[in-house]
Amino acid sequence: MDAKRVAFFYDLLNTPSPSGYEQDVQALWRSDVAPHADDVRTNSHGSAIATLRGAEGGPSILLLGHCDEIGLLVHYIDDSGFLYFKCIGGIDGPTLVNQQIRLMTPKGLVRGVIGRMAVHLLKGDDRDSGKIESSKLYVDIGARSREEAEAVVPVGTPGVIGGDVMPLLNGRIAARDVDNKFGCFVAAEVLRRVAARKKDLVATLISASTVQEECGVWDARSVAYDCQPTAAIAIDVTHASDTPDDDKKRDGDFPLGKGPIIKTGVLSSKKLVAAIRDAGVKAGLNVRIKAETGRHGTDADPSAAVRAGVPVTTVACALRYMHTSVEVVEIEEIDQVCTMLAEFVLSVSIGANYAP
Repeated sequence: MDAKRVAFFYDLLNTPSPSGYEQDVQALWRSDVAPHADDVRTNSHGSAIATLRGAEGGPSILLLGHCDEIGLLVHYIDDSGFLYFKCIGGIDGPTLVNQQIRLMTPKGLVRGVIGRMAVHLLKGDDRDSGKIESSKLYVDIGARSREEAEAVVPVGTPGVIGGDVMPLLNGRIAARDVDNKFGCFVAAEVLRRVAARKKDLVATLISASTVQEECGVWDARSVAYDCQPTAAIAIDVTHASDTPDDDKKRDGDFPLGKGPIIKTGVLSSKKLVAAIRDAGVKAGLNVRIKAETGRHGTDADPSAAVRAGVPVTTVACALRYMHTSVEVVEIEEIDQVCTMLAEFVLSVSIGANYAP
């Protein structure tokens, strides 16, 4: 992938955007797609939608990549200035311990940590138990009192967990929010690649950077309802199955970096899956298929049910350590997802129909 595009991906990853607080990353996304789109707009919840028009009266393909990440929201400050929080999205309590926190205050980012009592001081079950409830954890920003903490971090302040992008070996990276800056990046990158070949475009391409997915896949529904696409493709991560503690009999065989993944099964449109797979194979990619039994857990779910129904599927890359501050992904696989989707969009014909 071009170094400038990797740099843009890093910019997205390094910009905090917990669900409900996505404005900064959406500004980056809109600036990136604007030179390549015929129209860019933002809906009432904050989802950004870029349109590249194809043939008049032709089909339309909606790409949905959510830009929000998991995080936390301050809801109580005690007399000593420790901040208690609610989780934004699904977070496993033990992954929060001894993490660095960045709080998005009205005056800028404030740093803090989530600590835990030293092991030397723990007794009995507390010493041996791996069960840690997030409601019993707190953020330490160094404040000496409630008044001092409130003046800097008022109740209602959101925050993110962990640091920025960390390069690893073999073109792999670790970051707190590959889920799902991967998705909104791919939506932007496919638009850019298709725009460069617009003379070959028949379908209208609608790329959307959606919000509030981590707390209930909220806004993909309104985007799909508004856009009325011929088909919708959610772009999201899926669990890699190549770590020592994984069970392939349970999770399937999806090692990191082995090619784009398409979900098929109960909810997915079989025609849509076949068309995307064909485009990937023709591009020389190793396209993998993952079984689903009716729920994707992505923006595909609400999109399928709007109006009279929309044919959907999910396209994914493999990700290790989902919903932690050290999610690991391979850049080359992301590039291959972009290639497959761009080739698919350009292959859509005037009479495309993905209904059974």
